[in-house]
Amino acid sequence: TVLLFSGRLDPVKRVENIVDAVGRIEDMFDLSLVILGDGSRRSDWEARAKSKLQETPVHFLGRVEHSEVPFHLNSSDIFVLASELENHPIALKEAIACGTYAVAPSIGRIPDIVEERSGYVYDENTVSGLVKALQTVLDQKLHEQYTRTERAEMVTDWSETTSELHNLLSQLR
Repeated sequence: TVLLFSGRLDPVKRVENIVDAVGRIEDMFDLSLVILGDGSRRSDWEARAKSKLQETPVHFLGRVEHSEVPFHLNSSDIFVLASELENHPIALKEAIACGTYAVAPSIGRIPDIVEERSGYVYDENTVSGLVKALQTVLDQKLHEQYTRTERAEMVTDWSETTSELHNLLSQLR
């Protein structure tokens, strides 16, 4: 199972929580971890992954062109977010739009973005909370219950989006 994070590698994103959570469950599941992005904590988190992950291959790919992000999302099974603060995370919306199952904390607008079929929202935004969330998803194979296409279609109901946009623009007149 390929887990993926995409975003800035800065403290608020708490990629160390993802690494630590994977380290706690790597003996239970066949996992690999892909990290897209660059930032002030990249070298620290690479070193942490090297020391914490004994069985799980981890790939820090650095900054990738925006046009390449869908390729990586479509090549992964689960998008993982562990941020301390988020409001309306674009990376999460991109993952869901690609049909990649998402695991994310219940912060900001994330509970409004992630529907039951498209992902799993965990309440306890800690390493232990993420461990429990990943165990639940992987044990119950929640990420396999719907096809990627079915999950992607859920967020691309353009007729509803168009109608909402039309109503909003009408109100502005």
